[in-house]
Amino acid sequence: MDNIKCSLENVEIQRQTPQGNFTLSIPKLEFSTAEGNKIPIMGISGAGKSTLLDILAAMMLPTQGQIAWWFKQTSREKPDYSWGSKPKWKKYHDLRELRRVYFGFSFQDSTLTPYFTVEENLTYPQFLNGISKAEARKKAQEMLDSVSLAGKLQHFPRQLSGGERQRVALIQAIMNEPQVLFADEPTGSLDHITRNQVMNVLYQWVGDRSDRLLLWVTHHKDDPKDAKTNRALIVENGACRWKIL
Repeated sequence: MDNIKCSLENVEIQRQTPQGNFTLSIPKLEFSTAEGNKIPIMGISGAGKSTLLDILAAMMLPTQGQIAWWFKQTSREKPDYSWGSKPKWKKYHDLRELRRVYFGFSFQDSTLTPYFTVEENLTYPQFLNGISKAEARKKAQEMLDSVSLAGKLQHFPRQLSGGERQRVALIQAIMNEPQVLFADEPTGSLDHITRNQVMNVLYQWVGDRSDRLLLWVTHHKDDPKDAKTNRALIVENGACRWKIL
């Protein structure tokens, strides 16, 4: 049995945009790491790609419908986390735990705190999870070395290039070893060479492991090929569908 599965049933999302009302409807959608652990989300600007990502990441509640995630090798009858349009207070607590324990997030705009050094940006979340200062610093250094950023621990974000900041932000997102990493156009503002460096960090992180899943919003048509995946989620005309490549 695969380690990670997600299911959406009769989900509808309604929200206000500068252009007016927007609705995204997903009657049924399922995916698991049994079919692949890298899923690009594609479509034209304004189609609802980021909205879909927010729904999957429990950052936004659906107007209607049910969403469920399985992480353990247990019965399919009982998901580890499940929620709908009106979760009870306990559900809100569960969703916070879901985001903290299982999910990691990377965005086009760097999430680094500007007045923290790279070391502080990477190690502070570790302290909150009970990791010692020495252990957190060692882990941060090892991960920076793996993305060719050795010697940058004491730099502030403003002292890094755009590509360096993005790589540090990715390290920050995966320091807690999430099982699912959500990336919303993580390379949208980068040049071609730096973009490849950042995407390689993502591909190396997920590898071929069935206990890790990468979902990312992209406008780059070559991403599925580069990721060696044969499918993508296409968001268009207020709906979501699979495209086999």
